[in-house]
Amino acid sequence: MPLDLSRHPFFTPWTEPASGVLSWILTERAAATQQGFYFVNPGIAGDERYLWFYAGWPPTPSKCLGVVSLDPEDPFIRTFPTTFFQKESPLVAADGRSCFFCSGNGVWRQGLDGDPEPVLAMPEEILRKRPLRSLATHLTISADGRYLLLDTHVGSHWLVAIGEIATGAVEVLKEWPAHHDHAQFSPRDPDLFLIAQDWWHDPTSGTYFGYDHRTWLMDVRRTRYEPLSPKDWYEHGTDATRTRASHEWWGADGSVCWVDYDKGVFSLAPDAPPGTRPTHVWKGPLCHAHSDPSMRYWVADESPYRWTTQPCEVRFFDRERDAVTVIAALPKPPVPRHPLHLDPHPHFSSRGNWVIYTTTVMGRVDVALTPTGSLAAG
Repeated sequence: MPLDLSRHPFFTPWTEPASGVLSWILTERAAATQQGFYFVNPGIAGDERYLWFYAGWPPTPSKCLGVVSLDPEDPFIRTFPTTFFQKESPLVAADGRSCFFCSGNGVWRQGLDGDPEPVLAMPEEILRKRPLRSLATHLTISADGRYLLLDTHVGSHWLVAIGEIATGAVEVLKEWPAHHDHAQFSPRDPDLFLIAQDWWHDPTSGTYFGYDHRTWLMDVRRTRYEPLSPKDWYEHGTDATRTRASHEWWGADGSVCWVDYDKGVFSLAPDAPPGTRPTHVWKGPLCHAHSDPSMRYWVADESPYRWTTQPCEVRFFDRERDAVTVIAALPKPPVPRHPLHLDPHPHFSSRGNWVIYTTTVMGRVDVALTPTGSLAAG
């Protein structure tokens, strides 16, 4: 059972007027902006006693780690100014009591207190004097706990590499002259990972480059590099057959899930026979989405891309009842969405007890929690 936040001095209850859904907002301030993590990596893990979040001070584009104890008997909130980063890279460790993050050419680990400890660094023989633009989009760990996955932007190229946690050794698996990012290890197969091909602009000419297939499957043995679903081309095919994949993540059952902005959420097993059509899980326009460990409950936001003209909704979907509940309708942020990337990014905690999202209902950028149990009961 999740901890009882009704007795917590740092959280304030807030009820969505339209749906009556109750959320708990972290109103104790340790930074000017306090955001939930990017949806791929839960901000609450392990025994779910601690919430990790992004702490920011606009207009600086950097963020640092923050953590708050969810135990009302032992409340504390801390930020770690030595952990500044500009990507959505952090990964809460399996025990929930520490967090991996990228800084410069290295990955570090920050505990609940003290200084961060080095984990690994991208060696110069790989960088070769090229400017390092990003070490990882968002860190993930292999199912056997051995490796961290790095999708690195260096110079005018992108590469994917594995970093061994025990030794710090880094091995490059592949390098491209085109944008690849959002790499994520499978939660079940320690060899398998996905990586997204993304749009980009040439840094010299400004020329725009798109892509055909968004999501690719690879493995650490370098035997696989193939599109997840070859029939689902991004800008080809017909409206009836095409799914314009974006914002992908791994389901707890080992399936790959993604969002089509117009059609909703899809999923497909990575070992599905050729020609298998993806499952259309949740229909309707959506932006970012995530699934709980049971794969029954789903959350999404819609749409931060139109936030200047209309509220952005955070929605909860019960797959078995085909029912959607609005968790919150959020006014536009009091500061620009970028460079801090202030989208709600709703996601479930590692055990599925909480929905975590970034909220603006109090006129600030705050992180909020909603008990999954109360949503499921409704």
